[in-house]
Amino acid sequence: MVCDICKTRNPAGFCVSCQKMLCEECGKQCEECGKMVCPDCLVTTRKGTLLCPDCVEELKAKRAKAKAKAAAGEEEAEGEEEIFPVPEAVPRVRIRPWVASLSLAGLGVFLSLLFYVLSGAVHISVFIVAVLGFVWGLVGVIGRYEQKGQALAGVVLNLAPFLLAAVLGLEVPWIEREREIETRQIEQMTEEEKAQMRAQQRQEMLQRFRRMQQQPPAQ
Repeated sequence: MVCDICKTRNPAGFCVSCQKMLCEECGKQCEECGKMVCPDCLVTTRKGTLLCPDCVEELKAKRAKAKAKAAAGEEEAEGEEEIFPVPEAVPRVRIRPWVASLSLAGLGVFLSLLFYVLSGAVHISVFIVAVLGFVWGLVGVIGRYEQKGQALAGVVLNLAPFLLAAVLGLEVPWIEREREIETRQIEQMTEEEKAQMRAQQRQEMLQRFRRMQQQPPAQ
């Protein structure tokens, strides 16, 4: 048996008016009689006093009696309070891990293909979506949730962007930027500077080859 309002916590009592089962967080106490009231039946006064429907009826009876006395020429009773219902509680929005995982998996595949069409490679930012979907899937598998099979499917499908990056190629912005700068610098060199750079590269390759030859063979 669970609370009729939140559908999760154990009940601690019931509404004095509609008999709904209520937990300690969802139920409110009438400040006049101390009985538990649900948010739908709870009534408050202009001064902020929380009342159950029975106490509201008593208050209305007192007001009617006071008005009748005032109409007969007697002094109007003091301390009258105008009442109005409390707004209904806003329902909580719950995210199902397997739904989030599968949705992010689909988004990751879509973005991977979109980036490949636009730039010829999978952008590294797609991995953020895939990691989020992977985490949501693990939450669904490890946590106390139903549909663990769908959550496990989300874990597997969120590996698709990584496989697509391996097949289609990966675009890393800072590496591409470094390549563009290096290419631009080479284009701005004179023929003499290019020749010197090629000679220096050959010299470095020869030095690495000689060091490899000087190393003793592994036993």
